[in-house]
Amino acid sequence: MIHNLRGLRFLAALSASQRQRLLRGEWIPTETLTLPQRQRFEEALGERFPPPERLMVINFPYRFIDDARMQALGSAPQTSTADLPPVERAAFRLEFAPEKPLRYEIRRPSGATAYLSLSDVRIRIPDSGDLPPDFAEEIRTTLRRPFAELLLKWLNEEPGSQLYLARTQGYTLELQAPPARRKTYCIFQRRAEPVDVRTLDEKPKTEEKPE
Repeated sequence: MIHNLRGLRFLAALSASQRQRLLRGEWIPTETLTLPQRQRFEEALGERFPPPERLMVINFPYRFIDDARMQALGSAPQTSTADLPPVERAAFRLEFAPEKPLRYEIRRPSGATAYLSLSDVRIRIPDSGDLPPDFAEEIRTTLRRPFAELLLKWLNEEPGSQLYLARTQGYTLELQAPPARRKTYCIFQRRAEPVDVRTLDEKPKTEEKPE
């Protein structure tokens, strides 16, 4: 929560009509903001330590991973600065991420918790469109069994351990300003539900976006 504080303060400064516009997922230029709102925008966009491009001239592209997105969603793509379009105007937007399974958690009586990300157990069969649906699902179930066995092994290492499936959903708040200032806040919440170990071979279901 503390990492999102400046982003939340900026959102709190917006009017009801501005928030409704944000919920549509469109970019909103800062020209529509009042002076106090622009100050909140600058505070949310600013960094305690400036990014490298503001400290020196970098004439070569470099790659980075958004750590905040990694923590919130369990995975994040590697981005190259060469692929980022130039920022032409200051603006911001809010995007909704529906609830999805994030990871398994094994909570032990000793107080320790072991984690296994769902990205480690996601099974994909390329070009499976020509396979009968039942056969394709049978293949996926077979490929998931090693991960189920790993979970059971960890679960049995300490008697009394409990298995949970953590889910996450929330919003990403993106802010940008010329020439290349960008900031993303991942405002997410998690919930964990107990898992029946007999269902480990089943694919976790992703819930639909709520009304």
